[in-house]
Amino acid sequence: MFPHRDLPDPEPEEFGLAPHGGVSIVVFDRHTPSQPFRTVLWVADGAPAHVSDASVVMELRDPAGNAVARAAELVGTLTEGRLFELEIEMPDVVPARYVARLEINRPTRPPRVFEWPVEVPDPTLPVAAELEVSATRAAPGDTLELTVRNTGPTPIALGETYEIERQREDGADWAFVPREGFDLMPLYTLEPGKSRALKVVVPRRARPGRHRIVKHIGSQWASATTRPTVEFDVVARTSE
Repeated sequence: MFPHRDLPDPEPEEFGLAPHGGVSIVVFDRHTPSQPFRTVLWVADGAPAHVSDASVVMELRDPAGNAVARAAELVGTLTEGRLFELEIEMPDVVPARYVARLEINRPTRPPRVFEWPVEVPDPTLPVAAELEVSATRAAPGDTLELTVRNTGPTPIALGETYEIERQREDGADWAFVPREGFDLMPLYTLEPGKSRALKVVVPRRARPGRHRIVKHIGSQWASATTRPTVEFDVVARTSE
């Protein structure tokens, strides 16, 4: 697992592994406190045991270059039942920025060093989003395009689920409007300033009147949530 796709990744042979070996470096551009930065090495099922002469050093370094966490270990013998696993946890400090550093040392080769920037976001940052709908009037059964825009300072998470509500006749409150069908369950992440278009279907039994679309939005990186809305009018479908 190499989430930093734009940065160089270590190959299994750099750890002294045979072709039937594998490597997973678990490091993300964002981490939560106590989430591990991990290196895992293995040999494939049914493959013979393999001895590696490599040693692995993992560090988290602060912006000044000081190591705030460190782990080191010789890889040694790998078998079908024995993995090599080395990890260090993110300190319980927020917000923070680090460089996750992996160094591979072998007796007959120069050290290989890989580095990935890591951010631990501030969980107290607000979550904010705005909705925009492609039309202000729609008939029952129409499909609208709903644009969700992240207007806050932290990434947001959202799915395709939405609610539709109708304004009561007295204008004082909103009532839930049942919808047909079901929603897909993907989870999208929007960085600050980014937007995503979704589809909204006006229920076929919706009665004419003022309606609004409601989205529930949270964040993996912040504890707050938000519930943006956008209004539109449902009108009777004209006969063609």
